[in-house]
Amino acid sequence: MSNGAKCRMKENFMKFASYKENVWKLMEDMNDAFMIADEQQRILVVNSAFEEITGYQFEEVEEKTPRILKSGMTPKHVYDEMWQSLREKGTWTGELINRRKNADIYYSFMTITRIDMHDCKGCFYIAIIRDVTERKKFENKVTRLAYYDSLTELPKREKFEEFLNIEIAKKQEQNGNMALLFLDINRFKLINDSLGHHRGDVIIQLLAKRLCEALGEEAIIGRFGGDEFLILIKDLDRHIEEYVQTIFDAISKYPVNIDDQWIYLNVSMGISLFPDHTTDGQALIKYADIALTYAKDDQQNRHEYYRDTMRDGTYHEFVLGNELRRALKNEEFQVYYQLQCDVKSGEPYGVEALVRWSHPEKGNVPPGEFLSTAEAVGVIADIDEYVLQKSLQQVQQWREDGHGHLQLSVNVSQQQFERYNFMEIVADALEKSRIDPTYVTLEITETTMLTQVHYATEKLEALKELGVNIAIDDFGTGYSSLRQLQLLPIDILKIDRSFVKDSDGQDHDASMVRTIINLANNLDCQVICEGVETNEQLTFIKNENCDYAQGYLFNRPQPANDVTKRLTE
Repeated sequence: MSNGAKCRMKENFMKFASYKENVWKLMEDMNDAFMIADEQQRILVVNSAFEEITGYQFEEVEEKTPRILKSGMTPKHVYDEMWQSLREKGTWTGELINRRKNADIYYSFMTITRIDMHDCKGCFYIAIIRDVTERKKFENKVTRLAYYDSLTELPKREKFEEFLNIEIAKKQEQNGNMALLFLDINRFKLINDSLGHHRGDVIIQLLAKRLCEALGEEAIIGRFGGDEFLILIKDLDRHIEEYVQTIFDAISKYPVNIDDQWIYLNVSMGISLFPDHTTDGQALIKYADIALTYAKDDQQNRHEYYRDTMRDGTYHEFVLGNELRRALKNEEFQVYYQLQCDVKSGEPYGVEALVRWSHPEKGNVPPGEFLSTAEAVGVIADIDEYVLQKSLQQVQQWREDGHGHLQLSVNVSQQQFERYNFMEIVADALEKSRIDPTYVTLEITETTMLTQVHYATEKLEALKELGVNIAIDDFGTGYSSLRQLQLLPIDILKIDRSFVKDSDGQDHDASMVRTIINLANNLDCQVICEGVETNEQLTFIKNENCDYAQGYLFNRPQPANDVTKRLTE
């Protein structure tokens, strides 16, 4: 603005101000609060908006200081900056958190100007104050939505990292210790798929509440996303294992009731320690996440502490996962078959289809070296589908070649069983192979069936309608009850090889085999014993009235051509 324009504007203002009623009307009719205080900060003038915003009438604040409005919530540094600016610049603009007469908190956006008197010592302070409480509430709401999870009201990852870094700074000054736990709910996808996402949300809320109640002020808890939580134990006043057990008890000691269904939850946790593993916040989270991948167990509570060697394992898993996806695309997997023989006659009764990987550089990779990774990276269901299709076609070919009695057993992983289109996959494979479904047995592990019995029973009954047989694989390694087994439409129990492979017929394992065979007879199920390697073991299970046997005594898993030769001997 030019000096001339400024002079003209000043003249206009002075003319306006010469009519003192104008100045009064301006002050009184303002929508913003107006206040004048003397050099000793005693209030001399307020307008009607001030009275409305603060709840105080003029006579209640006259000659009192603005401290009557203080809430104690404005940080001290804000006042320090305000007075410094008034001394150096003669004006200040900012926000204060004040308190109304009725004790309600409100936010003030204000400009304070110091007016020095030239003809005498002293000054006046003039403040224009706007109530921005509603705006602040909206801003706080938006901020909370941005940084806090709306479902659990726990901090999201970004806010949790902010809290984590604050605690790290404190512990570095105090030479303190902390632990960061990365928690994941086991088999949560199955809960969502079987009960619906709304009920899954209810479980997430209940779990968050249990964690908060169990740990209280000892921890900062955040929701990382989905069914994953971050837990920072701020002060290790107890041994870390005690905190772990507290968490396991809070989650698993009592089931969750959803629509009259009791659901038992368990979790996996990875743990990193400050400062033992790192002093960097993001690295603490990363290391706990890596440890979580090693702790994963769908059936029980489990935790793992981070180790430096885990980083190499995670990279190996990443590389192997990419190779497995490529192997599926290039059809590097082969189906091998192991005979299942009639115990009484010794003749082949059926075959179990087993996957093998013919790596272009490494040669034949044992299944123990890739199946767990295939499950971890989410390709095991695709491998299962490939084996199902190939084995159905092969066994149908054998049947057409004169081995019409031959049964096929195919493994079904938990991931494949839980696929939304699993029924369509099985039905389509059966149709394309033209095989009689009654000669097909789907082997499903005991733990997969029993995690959600109602959900599993519906799916198994649908499979039975297709005509296939159902076998419980690795039976004896889970925790099924007779009542649960009676609810399942099963045809065959497969006794896990661990009970047969090293048994001499007189030990505890042998007793378990007898018990399972008797149980199967009561359930009107057939029994297959895996891991039979000696004639003594065969004689034992034959005397116990086992139906079928499978193991190295009869043959090792072989490619289809070798099995064809065996069948035609």
